Amino acid sequence: MKHILILGGTQFVGRQLVEKLSLRDGLELTLFHRGKTNPGLFPELRTLQGDRDSDDIRLFNRRDWDAVIDFSGYYPRPLARLAQSLSGRCGRYLYVSSISAYDLSQVGKDPIKEDHPTLSWTPDEEIDRNMESYGKRKAACEQVLLQEPDFVPMIFRPGVIYGAHDPTDRLYYWIWRYQMRQRLLIPDTGARRTQLTYAADFAALLERALLEPLPANKLWHVLTHDPVPYADLLEHIAALSGRSAKAVRVSPAWMDEHDLSFWRDFPILLDQERLFDTALMHADFAPELTPLPMSLAQTAEFYAQLGWPVPVAGISPEREDQLLNLIDTANWLG
Repeated sequence: MKHILILGGTQFVGRQLVEKLSLRDGLELTLFHRGKTNPGLFPELRTLQGDRDSDDIRLFNRRDWDAVIDFSGYYPRPLARLAQSLSGRCGRYLYVSSISAYDLSQVGKDPIKEDHPTLSWTPDEEIDRNMESYGKRKAACEQVLLQEPDFVPMIFRPGVIYGAHDPTDRLYYWIWRYQMRQRLLIPDTGARRTQLTYAADFAALLERALLEPLPANKLWHVLTHDPVPYADLLEHIAALSGRSAKAVRVSPAWMDEHDLSFWRDFPILLDQERLFDTALMHADFAPELTPLPMSLAQTAEFYAQLGWPVPVAGISPEREDQLLNLIDTANWLG
């Protein structure tokens, strides 16, 4: 019997992984979380409730674990205490980090590899609660795990994750608009490409990392699709709806004029191309990845079953209508 501790695991990728692991024989799963997100989701599993940033870690650090999977590590100082308490008592420690940990101030044309420099941080940023410090805190957390003696970290850096149970709605923003809107604003992204991470494939990869022989590497990118132009990605999404919503394209200059930005107002889309090498992921785990059109269709079906709730990400439909009316007026006057 393998004893597995999962920190978090009731929201998104963790939820999908726990669903998969709970179907396997020979595993004893223990969840540790604050009880704030879907607390009753897995009543059949042993659950410990507490705050990982406090002395509540005593609830699980007094025994040995074959593996720990960490979905909720955002702050390096509490993570250092936790890692020290588990050092020598944990077979392997799977940590979900992010490509946000990289210092992207100087990026060449080649895809970024796992040895690319990560961000630096200040002591104040280690405890900062704002999203602006997210990448720096992830980089600091990685360093904590890599420097802990008698520890076996496995660090995974996904990109933008999408799929069922995504709390951010970043990709769903576009699925919903093509499904529900007659017209939608789309920034001009030129020929820029992106890479995404499909949650179901990420969960399957973590399952393999948990159960298969330990590879020599300690860091992996988890991007589950080859680079795809933003324009092609949106065309795939548009095709799902079977409708003919009209795309109204706007330039970066027009966006600046109306206080709009990539990512914040138009999720997923970035103003520069950032690509990541996935050779290590394929070499060590040989993942069976879902084709992009199929993963998008599966994601759309999940939201269809929910009744197409309005996404929380991006500009609101009301704001989008105002902006479209401005464009109509300018064209009429023009």
